Amino acid sequence: MKEQLDCRRTELINLERRNDVATILRTHPLIASGDTSLVRRISGIATRNSSNTIVKHWRHLAAQDNGTFYTDPNQVSIISLPTDEILELQGQVDLYNQQTIPEEVEERIAGRVTVIHDWNDEYEILQKQKRSLEVLRNNGCIISIAPEDVEAVRREYTPEAECPVLDKIKNKRIASINGLKRSKVALTIHDLFDHFYTYDTLEKLGILQEYAPFMQSVGNPQDTDMFKREGELIASISFEWRSSHVRPTRINQIMTHSKIEHILGKAQQNGATLNQQRAIAIFTELPQDSDEIIRLESMYSGILVELMEQRRKHGFINQLDQDYTPQGILPLLDPEYLALIIETNHILCNPATNAEQHLFHIETLVENHLIQLATGERTTDLVVTIPTIEQFDPTKSAVSPQRQQWLRENLYHTSNRGSFC
Repeated sequence: MKEQLDCRRTELINLERRNDVATILRTHPLIASGDTSLVRRISGIATRNSSNTIVKHWRHLAAQDNGTFYTDPNQVSIISLPTDEILELQGQVDLYNQQTIPEEVEERIAGRVTVIHDWNDEYEILQKQKRSLEVLRNNGCIISIAPEDVEAVRREYTPEAECPVLDKIKNKRIASINGLKRSKVALTIHDLFDHFYTYDTLEKLGILQEYAPFMQSVGNPQDTDMFKREGELIASISFEWRSSHVRPTRINQIMTHSKIEHILGKAQQNGATLNQQRAIAIFTELPQDSDEIIRLESMYSGILVELMEQRRKHGFINQLDQDYTPQGILPLLDPEYLALIIETNHILCNPATNAEQHLFHIETLVENHLIQLATGERTTDLVVTIPTIEQFDPTKSAVSPQRQQWLRENLYHTSNRGSFC
């Protein structure tokens, strides 16, 4: 037990230190506006190297991917950063490593993780509703922008422009979502689509019921709180599905086809569950070069990085027994969770699900709200239910046909920090 606790302590410290390094790197304006997946890769390089070796490994990042799949000008600029600027950043990282001791980092983690961890555990043990699927279905997802922040919306609105206000202000922390203040505007789409819509879709298709033992083992977030630590298990799948449409998918992923195949193969040897058997069938029947499989590699890699980030911020996800007593922690490569990822990706990729059309409705709903705030036509909160999403008619909104066309052509823009306009 002591050895396990020591390993968890070491992992949290390492995750926190790597995040500190990413914060240092983001002091560079180009990196600050860069794609999160690329920044994560570079922060790993900077964490593992020093001023003597960093340039070689930084340049190797482009070489190993042949530079072919970094087409975004910002990504290319980051990879091609001048040597003196790379060395200056690494010098700050080296100084951080010299001055920082593990005990200080651990104290910082304890101050943040314990409160949130205990709060989550209480709701799971009691199976107490807060922002459950049922509550959201009944009350809707509530989005508001304080009167003092409306001017920030108004400044970005031009009636004849085709670029949505949503894209221009997506990184501004001026939204309140279900009471969570100072949220980025982009999180309105994350909470509406990745959390609310995706949980609702999986429940209606019977997926949550099929995975009931797994969901129970992580605290039933659909019945307690879909928007906290365990709730991200499903929301991260949906977010990474969106993100996989706008970031390079052919780069060297953490989880390749062969690695996913290995995990599923071990699951089969150990007696695969019915869920795992369905996932294995989906995975093996699709061509390796199909869009869905290529997307899965990108998604699973991103999900694992997000799981580690969730560990850093909120602590480990517990595995619970039937009495909701912690018995261990959720493994990063849990085969049942991988099966859920594969099935959810399959559902979102299926045209019959109509996920893209519903995402378009959600983005247009939010854009319509922002325009009405900017023009003074509306001062009340935006309340979104599932019927609101399904029955929304964009042609009757304040969003011009030109903006609607832009949103259709750039449907996944809020899953990326950079501006698409």
